[in-house]
Amino acid sequence: MYYCHHCGDPWNGGGHDVAVHETCWRCHSPIHCCLNCELHEKTGSSERCRSMTAELPADSSAKNYCDEFVFRSSHQPPQLRPTASETKRLWEGLWQR
Repeated sequence: MYYCHHCGDPWNGGGHDVAVHETCWRCHSPIHCCLNCELHEKTGSSERCRSMTAELPADSSAKNYCDEFVFRSSHQPPQLRPTASETKRLWEGLWQR
């Protein structure tokens, strides 16, 4: 299964031949970007591409034109950080009984 890196929504367009202009139907984030690519690695604060020929762009979440893009497949959606409003709601919920 394929998921959007930004919102975690399933991508139903298939994993092969993702066009550069494709976006997530839910959050409109680019699908053809480093954060959705199998070759992209993030360890701590550093990022890199396992490809020996591709360059890591300045913004890994932006659409790119990399010919080596391979949509990352996963059995479950990515762990997403809560939004600011969700964090505030959770924080305030700690003090209510």
